[in-house]
Amino acid sequence: MIEVINRELLIPREEYNIGTNYDDTSEIRQFHIKRITSGGIDLGNLAFSLDIKYFDGTTDVGLLDKEVTPRDIVLKLTILNSMLQIPGTVLVQIRATSADGTVKWTSYEGAFFVEDAINVPASYQGGISELERLETEWNAAKEAEEARVLAETARVQAENGRVTAENGRVEAENARVLADQTREQGYQAALQTAEETLSADYEEALSAASQALTDEVSDIKDEAAQYAANSAASAQASATSAASSADSAESSRLSAQNAAASEHILDFYVDYVIPRFVIANNRLYIRNDATQSFVVQNNRLYILNPAS
Repeated sequence: MIEVINRELLIPREEYNIGTNYDDTSEIRQFHIKRITSGGIDLGNLAFSLDIKYFDGTTDVGLLDKEVTPRDIVLKLTILNSMLQIPGTVLVQIRATSADGTVKWTSYEGAFFVEDAINVPASYQGGISELERLETEWNAAKEAEEARVLAETARVQAENGRVTAENGRVEAENARVLADQTREQGYQAALQTAEETLSADYEEALSAASQALTDEVSDIKDEAAQYAANSAASAQASATSAASSADSAESSRLSAQNAAASEHILDFYVDYVIPRFVIANNRLYIRNDATQSFVVQNNRLYILNPAS
């Protein structure tokens, strides 16, 4: 391979001779060029050709096939019989130009050598048309450039699509994370609100129940006191009329008994608002170790003193 360094063609000794004037497409030469020049110019988009000057001063142009990589350019020359018709030294120079002609580049001259064959058929026509060769090369280079531009455009569009898709994915992921955070915050806030509401409702219900129980006990105490007062008054009236009849005496005795029992009613309502009891045979058993007689008046249960 021929290296092109700082525009100079470094031709290895074994590639110096390119054939005889009998050969045709039996040799190729490859030229290796760095894609970016020392001045920072990208040569990858240029169309390349090989200017040829034969031993007798005749000029020609050879077509170079181009292969471009991100860092290098490799040019391939297929050596045709028309390039070998004049034995002797052949000077060559690589020439490149952009599609619009604004960028032009050439290498320095290099030299090949053509040997003379002993028996060569009369195939040389002479007068190679440089214009026709240039037109052919230009059309080929133009088609290649158009294909390259289309490929590059498709690549850029695909890359833009990939970038857009990636941005969309990132945005969707960010939105998902934000939604999860918002949902978690809402859940925690709702949980805290529910706990506070339940706590407040519980405290309110407990306070209301306590107040209701206090009011109920107070009412019972008031009714018991009133009943005791009434019983005492009734006992006093019965005692006054006891002398008039035996029945009245018995009635007075019972009233007195009720009055005495009434002294314990208030204590019972205070101490046994909600006692454990059993009712059997019209008797009330409290704590399973004692019995009490009772009467029911005005939908209230009153404990009577045991008979003396």
